[in-house]
Amino acid sequence: MLRLTTSLPRRLRWWVAAGAALVVSAVGVAVALPAASVPQAMTTLDSACTRIIFGIPFYLDPCVPESEPLPEDMGPWIDDIRHIIDCTGAEVQPYEPISLAATAFPTMTQTATSVPTPTGVPPTATVPPTPTADPSQPPTSSPTGSPSESPSPCPSPTVPPTVPPTSPPWTPPPTSAPPSSPPPTSIPPSPSPEPCVTSSATPMAERAGVNSPKDKEEDRVCKKPEDAAKDAVLVATGDSVTSAYHQTASADSTDCTKNNSAQDARKLPGNDMMFSYAGRYYNMNKNISEYYNFARVGFSTDDIIKAGAAKTDSCANPWNRVKPPLDLADDAVKAAKRAGKKAFFVTTGGINNTNWTTILTQFALCQGLEVLTDAFKATVFSTNQTSFQWWAKQVLPGKPDKIIDNGGGCRATWWVNRGPFWPPLLLNPIRIGIPAYDGPGSGANESALSKQIPGDAKTIVNTMLAAGADKVVWMLYYSIIPATVDLKAAVSDVLGSYPGIKYLKNIVPAIFNLGDASLVPVALVGRIRQLEKDLNDAIKAQLPVNAKLVAQPAPALGAGDIQKTVPMGCPHPNGKGHDKLAAALKAAIGE
Repeated sequence: MLRLTTSLPRRLRWWVAAGAALVVSAVGVAVALPAASVPQAMTTLDSACTRIIFGIPFYLDPCVPESEPLPEDMGPWIDDIRHIIDCTGAEVQPYEPISLAATAFPTMTQTATSVPTPTGVPPTATVPPTPTADPSQPPTSSPTGSPSESPSPCPSPTVPPTVPPTSPPWTPPPTSAPPSSPPPTSIPPSPSPEPCVTSSATPMAERAGVNSPKDKEEDRVCKKPEDAAKDAVLVATGDSVTSAYHQTASADSTDCTKNNSAQDARKLPGNDMMFSYAGRYYNMNKNISEYYNFARVGFSTDDIIKAGAAKTDSCANPWNRVKPPLDLADDAVKAAKRAGKKAFFVTTGGINNTNWTTILTQFALCQGLEVLTDAFKATVFSTNQTSFQWWAKQVLPGKPDKIIDNGGGCRATWWVNRGPFWPPLLLNPIRIGIPAYDGPGSGANESALSKQIPGDAKTIVNTMLAAGADKVVWMLYYSIIPATVDLKAAVSDVLGSYPGIKYLKNIVPAIFNLGDASLVPVALVGRIRQLEKDLNDAIKAQLPVNAKLVAQPAPALGAGDIQKTVPMGCPHPNGKGHDKLAAALKAAIGE
């Protein structure tokens, strides 16, 4: 009987996130599949869990609950594992619940059938032999991927090196391991100009603490223009590229109050309007007297148009404004024109209408596991059965280039060589799932929210033109292909509390000295480049022809212009990247 033992904390949603998955450039209409914001797509893959299958604890991300059949790719994988156990007498790393104390990830309720936490040295946990079929029952197939008999001969045994028995057959890993990156700290707000004086004369930071929805002034900063005759107002909406998401150091949490997510004087973690390219352009243009930023991490084009006060961004900050972002932008532009000022509008948007950030998050985890597995295989502590595999739906065995279109993922199976005196030890296997892409260019997979992008972009642009904006700039997404990610933090910190990872840290800590690696697998470069184009094309598809409108292609960002931090910094722009975007915005506005 397959049994769900307990749930694990949700480990990682980078890219964001925010920008989580590909980053978007908020100034024009043409960036590549960017990391828009801290994954709003987190709701697609809700949580990870450990599920006990034939006595073997499997880490599944996303979770496959007990009530659901096993995915088709798991049947042959489980068969192979059980076959190796039958042939070698291997033991299984005992089940160990994950500590949730240091995290803030969503979890599933532990069931009454959960296995208790083992104490002391756990008993030998060999997997029971494959049960003999009941002759009274007709044979059945395994359409849901359930394990079946493995009649193939045993694999060639590993020839272990001479390792003296200086430790027991199973050594409990330490209760904690030092993180590969500094512990999360509270990030103070970035420096910003004093907020504009309102009728209440209440500072922005104080007003932000009041629960009642605020008006547009809550997202405004001001300065005296250098030339009063050229006085102008800059108004921004968008996602995490414009908001702008900035993770200053990697951390084992998606809680933006704990994972080094920067904030500004509004006290909205994950949103830093002065770090944004829009804020940098405000500082660059000495004649802009007012700057409004209504962008939020994780916002889709639908949110820009319709977000209500209770709507939360990807960092759990309520929108808490009296009107949606577009309506506040409309008010700000009209107020500027009534005051005789120029009005410039800029936005990004579209990436959070798709599940791209989730896909990038999971790919990053898989790449970290692949590098870690290769490093472990090169040590004397691994048997020759240790393996890493990519898999894709409808294409078995899978390859990364098929996963974006079909969905799939990766699997890591680690077998520990314990010398000539004890049988191998199977560490809890890991399966990371990756959904099929559902954005522009995905054909039948395209979601209803993705299909809104062309119409929403048209609505946003036409609203700003009708309000009287002197220049409307849609920043297209930049390509994330050059992005690199902090693999050491991804594997050691983000997956650090997983039993198999803790065990490897205990016996071979040197393999965790991983460097930065490309976020995008080489096999996916061509496909991602096309999808980036498809997204930007969808944004531009219904935009009107107007001399005041610019769909601004993003500048080329290199690895040094993109954040490396996990789980949510990569592939958002860093300071250098935002400087380049600010220069592109300046070129689009023309002053």
